[in-house]
Amino acid sequence: MNRHERGFDWELADRSIICNLEDLSKNILSQSLLPIEQLPSEIAENLGLVLDIMQSGDFDQDGEFEWIGILEPEDPTLVIFDEVNGYWKANYLDSPFYFPILDIEFQQRDVVGDANRLLITLIEESTRYYAPEEINYTVYLVDTSNEEYRTH
Repeated sequence: MNRHERGFDWELADRSIICNLEDLSKNILSQSLLPIEQLPSEIAENLGLVLDIMQSGDFDQDGEFEWIGILEPEDPTLVIFDEVNGYWKANYLDSPFYFPILDIEFQQRDVVGDANRLLITLIEESTRYYAPEEINYTVYLVDTSNEEYRTH
């Protein structure tokens, strides 16, 4: 199913005014097969979605690369794509972002000395709606153990 078969042309929609863009984009991804042979950003583009600021790494230490990025920057959700049985599984992390995301940086560290490496994620947001010259930073600790992704 492509973006034109969904009832309207995504390219014509102003994403910043879609009230439930986060839920809508998650719903589109959940109803679609996400083959491992394509990058998550390519799949999102084919579905008419925006997946931005993508970076890869072996976040859960399983020997396979995962992808982290921002789904729909106008109503951003931090998402990690992990391979499960030949398909990408989208793992949605917290999305309390109020502003467009400018950048993501991450490092993996054993933060508390328990041999469990956390994904330390720094999110840089634009505050263009009320203070265009200011930047907001948020830090997330993402637990990647047990094949799940949880934020702290």
